[in-house]
Amino acid sequence: MSRVWPAVIMGLVVVLVSCASSGNPTPPSPGTTTALTGPVVVHTDVDLDDAMAIMMMLRADVNVIAIAVAGNGVARPKYGVPNAQGLVALAEAEDIPISYGADRSLLPSGEFPKAWRDLSTDLGGVSIPDATKPPDSRSAAALISDSISGSNEPVTVVGLAPATDLAIALRDDPEIVDNINAIFLTQSGRVNSPDAPKLPVSQLINWNTYIDALATAIIVESGANVTFVSSNADRSDPIKKMPIRELQQVGNPYAEFVANEATALRNAGRAFFWDPTTTAVAMQPSVCTDMVRKPTRVVLRGGNRFGLRVVEPGWREVDICLEADFEQFQKVMLDSLSE
Repeated sequence: MSRVWPAVIMGLVVVLVSCASSGNPTPPSPGTTTALTGPVVVHTDVDLDDAMAIMMMLRADVNVIAIAVAGNGVARPKYGVPNAQGLVALAEAEDIPISYGADRSLLPSGEFPKAWRDLSTDLGGVSIPDATKPPDSRSAAALISDSISGSNEPVTVVGLAPATDLAIALRDDPEIVDNINAIFLTQSGRVNSPDAPKLPVSQLINWNTYIDALATAIIVESGANVTFVSSNADRSDPIKKMPIRELQQVGNPYAEFVANEATALRNAGRAFFWDPTTTAVAMQPSVCTDMVRKPTRVVLRGGNRFGLRVVEPGWREVDICLEADFEQFQKVMLDSLSE
């Protein structure tokens, strides 16, 4: 069986299971992940924790050149782009192009919980400015492709959503991988919706991969330098609690916005912050205290094996961050929002 990524497009793909580490946590090796320097493309579904992550990047010294909004993620299409436009207006970064993504997965399998989608409609009731510019007329996939191919420097992609648009860009223009510095992708928590695969409690399945496993497979097999930040990485109680008081004490509207989003998530019973954790790891790799590199394949069929799985040698290797340090996470967040 061929193990090149075009074969994946024909139907070879993915299981998402937790990647358990062994032994004591070890810091990432030099070169395992790349700090968030140079141009950055953000792929987001504009959930509340996405909004927090985006604000971190926009207010830090991060050169965000495009924001592609997934149409099949947490935020419904008609709300995701306007909310992203409000975020860039709040951050005084209105020149960043923002576009609508595909509203159908390459391998449809379900959707995010309705309660999550409803909460994201108005970002949990947190006020943001109105859009000051119209969205970009290109599709999200075209915006991603054009931003990467047109850059004079290798581009880092921070993926905080089901990866459909990024996968379409790589599928339709595979040569852009040569100008990709790194891809960071959020692995979220175990799927527990009624139509999700029934998995043992010990296994974790990625919401973003569950929504479009084929897209994740295309990215893994593209040859890009891929880092997954798993749901394990934000599981410490301090990260779940978030530095809300410290954010409020920063004294600017950007930190206040992030504090309000964190509060809205906590009040909704969603005390997890996957996307800020992924973003912090991308911005400062030392935030990850347990990084492993494993051959990984995405399995598109297999019942309760559906998701992402570390398997035998011979498949593409990806970096997987299994644990994050809260003190370093907090420092990255507070430093970025104090700019």
